Amino acid sequence: GCQFLGGHDNPTAPSGPPQAGSSVVYSVVGASDAVGVGASRPCLPFEDCDGTGYPWVAARQLRALGYLVTVKQLGLPAAVVSRRFQDLAVQSGRTDLILNLIESAMPFVDKAATVVTVFAGANDVNVITGALGAGLGGSDPAGFIDQRVAGFASDYVTLVNGIRDRARGAQIVVLNLPNVAGLPYLASAPLERKQAAQRSE
Repeated sequence: GCQFLGGHDNPTAPSGPPQAGSSVVYSVVGASDAVGVGASRPCLPFEDCDGTGYPWVAARQLRALGYLVTVKQLGLPAAVVSRRFQDLAVQSGRTDLILNLIESAMPFVDKAATVVTVFAGANDVNVITGALGAGLGGSDPAGFIDQRVAGFASDYVTLVNGIRDRARGAQIVVLNLPNVAGLPYLASAPLERKQAAQRSE
């Protein structure tokens, strides 16, 4: 959790960690993970609490090192990266409330943030596989997936660039998506859905 304050070999990367005792304003951009869903003690959306999700574990570790940490979490359960994935979900028959990070989180990243983490993609994978299940892949499901993945990559760049424009002094840490096909909630799913989920990453 504290490694995102370390130095980098990239000459264009931000400098090393701030002095102990300095302030860290930590903005968290993500979906249900950002509020700690699945952790033993989740928080409410936009709440800074003593949770056990990764934002608060990282904050506690940093505080133990002497940093003054403020967590500003923008967790939006069920959120996808962009409007295009939100629309695809609706087109596939999803009726639950879905927000997107570009429109509903990015504009609210604290301009004073010194660290921003971004974790997105699992809900987008589910939207893609749901669209396939609804028949939207037609006769070329692999091509359908590949086009959506390319769209996700473009939208992700938009998200990160928008965060960079808002919080110009922040170190932005992008968290890698795990293999969704191997997660427990897909353990009993048909093989073709697992394959589609894996291709969608």
